[in-house]
Amino acid sequence: MQGILDPLCFRTLMCTVSGAEQHTFDVTIWPKNPVVVHGGSLWLNCSASCQETDARGSLETSLIKEKRDNGTGWAAFQLVNITEWAPTAECSFSCYGKHRSVHANITVYQIPEQVVLDPLPLMEVGKEYNLTCRVFSVAPVQNLTVTLHKGKEELYVKTFEDHSDNEASDVVVTHTIAARQDDHGEEVTCHAALDLRPEGPFLEKAAFIKVLKVLVSCKQSPVIGPSASVLLSSLCPGMHINSQPAPNLAYWE
Repeated sequence: MQGILDPLCFRTLMCTVSGAEQHTFDVTIWPKNPVVVHGGSLWLNCSASCQETDARGSLETSLIKEKRDNGTGWAAFQLVNITEWAPTAECSFSCYGKHRSVHANITVYQIPEQVVLDPLPLMEVGKEYNLTCRVFSVAPVQNLTVTLHKGKEELYVKTFEDHSDNEASDVVVTHTIAARQDDHGEEVTCHAALDLRPEGPFLEKAAFIKVLKVLVSCKQSPVIGPSASVLLSSLCPGMHINSQPAPNLAYWE
């Protein structure tokens, strides 16, 4: 009768399917996306769901393997002195006459050596000036964010998602500002953040603070600090002066 399997045929089919299921296995590597500092070391653990007692794992990589440990269905490898910027590691197992492998995506990072703001000139009200921040020898640049601040104000944020080079690089970020009278005495700084989360750390470094110095004209009514107001009153007689804290007065006639 059509549509009904012969019992022997059915048992044979089930045995074939069962055998096929028994002869499938998976290979995993942990951590899958390791993050390591340039020159550092890490452990990679390879494992397989293979039931064969003689199954052994291997790791193919150009990195230095210093230590190894293994057991049934697993193998661990220590990689040391990692100085390549785009290393690869492939974990492989042979089981049931089959060969399978999986890759680890290794990210190598380097904390910025320095974050520096270029020196700022004495400014004149209304003129434009460049704030330039330099971040030296950082990797991977794709994970970097550079922020320029004036006081508590966030002036400019720069990210580098499209940067393709994995090696440590120098980064220059420039932002143009128009000098205002009330900028005098404001602090500016540059902040670099390397975000390697969730697999790695969140690292921050900032430049030394620079103080804006803006020329104050005797033809205007400046807003300055109490001590400076006494000096400016003698330099600019008859001027109405609004007194607020502001250091390092500069002026011109």
